[in-house]
Amino acid sequence: MLMVSCFSCRGNSGECRIIDANFIPMIKGEVNGRCFYFLVDTGASISVVDYESIRKEFPNKHIGAVEDGEVQGYGGTVGGLRPISLKVISGTLRFNREWKAKDISNIINVANRRTGRRVLGVVGNNNLRGKVIDLGDRRIYYATENNN
Repeated sequence: MLMVSCFSCRGNSGECRIIDANFIPMIKGEVNGRCFYFLVDTGASISVVDYESIRKEFPNKHIGAVEDGEVQGYGGTVGGLRPISLKVISGTLRFNREWKAKDISNIINVANRRTGRRVLGVVGNNNLRGKVIDLGDRRIYYATENNN
Protein backbone atom coordinates (compact mmCIF):
# COMPACT_ATOMS: atom_id res chain seq x y z
CA MET A 1 0.00 0.00 0.00
CA LEU A 2 1.30 3.46 -0.87
CA MET A 3 0.97 6.02 1.90
CA VAL A 4 0.33 9.65 1.01
CA SER A 5 0.56 12.48 3.55
CA CYS A 6 -0.38 16.07 2.80
CA PHE A 7 1.90 18.91 3.87
CA SER A 8 -0.44 21.71 2.86
CA CYS A 9 -2.66 21.38 5.94
CA ARG A 10 -3.26 23.45 9.05
CA GLY A 11 -1.81 21.16 11.68
CA ASN A 12 -4.34 18.88 13.33
CA SER A 13 -7.38 21.04 12.66
CA GLY A 14 -9.18 18.38 10.61
CA GLU A 15 -8.78 20.05 7.25
CA CYS A 16 -6.50 20.18 4.23
CA ARG A 17 -5.50 23.29 2.35
CA ILE A 18 -6.38 23.44 -1.35
CA ILE A 19 -3.65 24.75 -3.61
CA ASP A 20 -5.12 26.79 -6.45
CA ALA A 21 -2.55 26.65 -9.24
CA ASN A 22 -3.77 28.50 -12.32
CA PHE A 23 -7.38 27.85 -11.28
CA ILE A 24 -6.80 24.10 -10.88
CA PRO A 25 -7.68 22.98 -7.32
CA MET A 26 -5.30 20.35 -5.95
CA ILE A 27 -3.88 18.99 -2.73
CA LYS A 28 -0.22 18.35 -2.02
CA GLY A 29 0.91 14.98 -0.74
CA GLU A 30 3.90 12.81 -0.04
CA VAL A 31 4.05 9.27 -1.42
CA ASN A 32 6.73 7.15 0.22
CA GLY A 33 8.89 10.21 0.92
CA ARG A 34 8.37 11.92 -2.44
CA CYS A 35 6.11 14.89 -3.14
CA PHE A 36 3.22 14.77 -5.63
CA TYR A 37 -0.02 16.64 -6.22
CA PHE A 38 -3.55 15.37 -6.70
CA LEU A 39 -6.20 17.24 -8.67
CA VAL A 40 -9.49 17.71 -6.81
CA ASP A 41 -12.28 16.91 -9.28
CA THR A 42 -15.85 17.02 -7.98
CA GLY A 43 -17.05 15.83 -11.39
CA ALA A 44 -15.04 12.60 -11.26
CA SER A 45 -16.96 9.56 -10.02
CA ILE A 46 -13.82 7.74 -8.90
CA SER A 47 -10.27 8.52 -7.77
CA VAL A 48 -7.59 7.62 -10.31
CA VAL A 49 -3.79 7.66 -10.42
CA ASP A 50 -1.90 7.67 -13.69
CA TYR A 51 -0.85 4.12 -14.57
CA GLU A 52 2.47 4.99 -16.21
CA SER A 53 3.43 7.48 -13.49
CA ILE A 54 2.86 4.88 -10.76
CA ARG A 55 4.86 2.27 -12.71
CA LYS A 56 7.71 4.72 -13.28
CA GLU A 57 7.83 6.18 -9.76
CA PHE A 58 7.13 2.91 -7.91
CA PRO A 59 8.20 -0.01 -10.14
CA ASN A 60 7.59 -2.61 -7.40
CA LYS A 61 4.05 -1.42 -6.60
CA HIS A 62 1.38 -4.03 -7.35
CA ILE A 63 -1.32 -2.87 -9.76
CA GLY A 64 -4.21 -5.27 -10.38
CA ALA A 65 -5.41 -6.62 -13.71
CA VAL A 66 -7.83 -4.63 -15.86
CA GLU A 67 -11.33 -4.99 -14.43
CA ASP A 68 -14.42 -5.83 -16.44
CA GLY A 69 -17.03 -3.14 -16.77
CA GLU A 70 -17.01 0.59 -17.19
CA VAL A 71 -17.66 3.68 -15.14
CA GLN A 72 -20.06 6.22 -16.56
CA GLY A 73 -20.06 9.93 -15.88
CA TYR A 74 -21.10 13.16 -17.51
CA GLY A 75 -17.87 13.20 -19.50
CA GLY A 76 -18.51 9.76 -21.00
CA THR A 77 -17.67 6.15 -20.27
CA VAL A 78 -14.31 4.92 -18.99
CA GLY A 79 -13.04 1.34 -18.97
CA GLY A 80 -9.68 -0.33 -18.55
CA LEU A 81 -9.45 0.48 -14.85
CA ARG A 82 -7.01 -1.39 -12.60
CA PRO A 83 -7.39 -1.64 -8.81
CA ILE A 84 -4.54 -0.24 -6.73
CA SER A 85 -4.09 -0.05 -2.98
CA LEU A 86 -3.51 3.62 -2.22
CA LYS A 87 -4.05 5.49 1.03
CA VAL A 88 -4.02 9.26 0.87
CA ILE A 89 -3.77 11.07 4.20
CA SER A 90 -4.02 14.82 4.31
CA GLY A 91 -3.54 16.12 7.83
CA THR A 92 -6.36 14.38 9.68
CA LEU A 93 -8.37 13.78 6.48
CA ARG A 94 -8.37 10.41 4.77
CA PHE A 95 -8.79 9.84 1.05
CA ASN A 96 -8.48 6.05 1.13
CA ARG A 97 -11.65 4.77 -0.51
CA GLU A 98 -11.21 2.76 -3.70
CA TRP A 99 -8.48 3.99 -6.08
CA LYS A 100 -7.93 2.91 -9.68
CA ALA A 101 -4.94 3.12 -12.02
CA LYS A 102 -5.45 4.08 -15.66
CA ASP A 103 -3.57 5.89 -18.39
CA ILE A 104 -4.66 9.48 -17.73
CA SER A 105 -1.43 10.95 -19.05
CA ASN A 106 -3.34 13.45 -21.19
CA ILE A 107 -4.86 14.98 -18.04
CA ILE A 108 -1.64 14.68 -16.03
CA ASN A 109 0.52 16.27 -18.76
CA VAL A 110 -1.81 19.26 -19.13
CA ALA A 111 -1.96 19.73 -15.35
CA ASN A 112 1.83 19.44 -15.03
CA ARG A 113 2.37 22.03 -17.78
CA ARG A 114 -0.24 24.47 -16.47
CA THR A 115 0.81 24.25 -12.82
CA GLY A 116 4.51 23.39 -12.96
CA ARG A 117 3.86 20.61 -10.43
CA ARG A 118 4.15 16.80 -10.49
CA VAL A 119 0.54 15.59 -10.53
CA LEU A 120 0.03 11.89 -9.80
CA GLY A 121 -3.73 11.55 -10.00
CA VAL A 122 -7.26 12.79 -9.41
CA VAL A 123 -9.21 12.72 -6.15
CA GLY A 124 -12.80 12.03 -7.20
CA ASN A 125 -16.21 11.99 -5.53
CA ASN A 126 -15.77 8.55 -3.98
CA ASN A 127 -13.03 10.05 -1.77
CA LEU A 128 -14.74 13.42 -1.32
CA ARG A 129 -17.90 11.91 0.17
CA GLY A 130 -18.47 13.26 3.69
CA LYS A 131 -16.16 16.21 3.13
CA VAL A 132 -16.88 19.88 2.47
CA ILE A 133 -14.89 21.67 -0.22
CA ASP A 134 -14.64 25.39 0.38
CA LEU A 135 -12.89 26.95 -2.61
CA GLY A 136 -13.37 30.46 -1.21
CA ASP A 137 -11.40 29.60 1.93
CA ARG A 138 -9.27 27.02 0.04
CA ARG A 139 -9.81 24.10 2.36
CA ILE A 140 -11.36 20.65 2.57
CA TYR A 141 -12.77 19.43 5.88
CA TYR A 142 -15.09 16.75 7.24
CA ALA A 143 -18.79 17.53 7.05
CA THR A 144 -19.19 15.82 10.46
CA GLU A 145 -16.61 14.67 12.96
CA ASN A 146 -17.58 11.01 12.58
CA ASN A 147 -17.32 10.92 8.80
CA ASN A 148 -14.10 9.56 7.27
